[in-house]
Amino acid sequence: MRNPGVVHRLRGSSLSHHLESVSAARQFEVLNVTSLIEEGALGRFQIRVYGLCALVALVDGFDSQLLGPAAASIAHALRVSVAGFGPVFSASQAGFFAGALVLGPAADWLGRRWVLVGATSVFAVFTLLTALAHSTTELLLYRFVVGFALGGASPCFIGLAAEYLPLRLRTRLVTMLWAAVPLGGMLGAAVSTALIHTAGWQALFLAGGCISLGVAVLLGFALPESAGFLVKRGAPGRKIGRLVAKITGSNVAHNIRFVINEQKTHGVPLRKLFQSGRALCTVYLWALCFMAWMALIVVSFWTPTLIQRVGFSMSAAAATLLVNNIGAVAGTVLVGSAMQRYGDFRVLAWSFLGATLSVGGLGMFTSSLSHVLMSSALSGFFLSASCAGLIAVAAESYPTSVRSTGIGWAIGVGRIGSIVGPMFAGQLLMLQWSVRNIYLMLGIPCLCAVGLIVLLRRHTSRTGTSQADESIAI
Repeated sequence: MRNPGVVHRLRGSSLSHHLESVSAARQFEVLNVTSLIEEGALGRFQIRVYGLCALVALVDGFDSQLLGPAAASIAHALRVSVAGFGPVFSASQAGFFAGALVLGPAADWLGRRWVLVGATSVFAVFTLLTALAHSTTELLLYRFVVGFALGGASPCFIGLAAEYLPLRLRTRLVTMLWAAVPLGGMLGAAVSTALIHTAGWQALFLAGGCISLGVAVLLGFALPESAGFLVKRGAPGRKIGRLVAKITGSNVAHNIRFVINEQKTHGVPLRKLFQSGRALCTVYLWALCFMAWMALIVVSFWTPTLIQRVGFSMSAAAATLLVNNIGAVAGTVLVGSAMQRYGDFRVLAWSFLGATLSVGGLGMFTSSLSHVLMSSALSGFFLSASCAGLIAVAAESYPTSVRSTGIGWAIGVGRIGSIVGPMFAGQLLMLQWSVRNIYLMLGIPCLCAVGLIVLLRRHTSRTGTSQADESIAI
């Protein structure tokens, strides 16, 4: 017989549905935290967690977009060539790559919360230091560390949010969460236009650093740890019970044994990305992320400079970046719903095809500003939709024990493309390639990605996405 003190008040689906009596003699019951969250309603506590993660994504996007509009002003202040700014762009992406690969697995071991708070604090401090850079060497160092922290934050806020979302809403809301990144970039572009002309480029980084530092303090006080992670790590039952009570709005008795649906695992997290039939899926996902991020970052970082190179003003270049981010926000918001309605792979294939055409259009239609703005908005829409869709696929492809590792490595490998891309574009620029040919070249990996999507779909249709399901309990 169940203890009548277990549940006093219910929200959404009955909490008792997820409770299982184990033994009347032992007088305790089992509560499956995975089922509770995945099958339950989206409550206020989960919305709060999601909102905090979205706030980190917002400042992530804001900070990552500051360098592009400020590049010409910084280059002038440091007396270097804008064409030689490729290594500076790539330094932040190299840091992002390293951060995703190092801090993603660290979050699976130490917890999403503390890694996210620490990473946000670090990129806030080094964004402030960027305003004090007096040489390209200092600038390279500061932007590398900022990128490292941003790279570590991304798999944490995606993984943490995903683990608090009901399964039926997860794909849609994870892609919408990623929309906060280009939304932050859009705000960064808008603020850049105002601050660079009125207060100088240093004010831009001071503002970004102060905002990020405030978010880090808020996270330290308000962000909870993943309930599933706490169960997996064997945290005290009372600590987990308090989280469950906030999720359900129900009082939870002390005689509850908490479990999650997951295969018990040991060893190196990276190795698990290639086990249980996930190897080929992981390889395809990494290749797609490489191509998507290479195109996305080159368009984001180099478009303001390239647009000025063909005769447009700095204000026009800032407007181009602004509409690119508006398109990116729209793409990331809409892609989740489209994937749930029409299927992941069909939507991703069309998205990459749209990216191919729109990126090529940036180079083909430079005769008028309206054509450039349209192509920029469409490229932002399709490239960001592709990236957000891939992140949602990554979040669904891996279990709790390696979710941050899987997301982190997918994003990290994508950042290899974003390291190579800006340097490659800078080299083409130094070789006197035309803007038209640079953008046409950039459309090639987007077209190749369409073929990879077809291969990934065939692979998953043959193998399925079965995951071993063995309860981990405390």
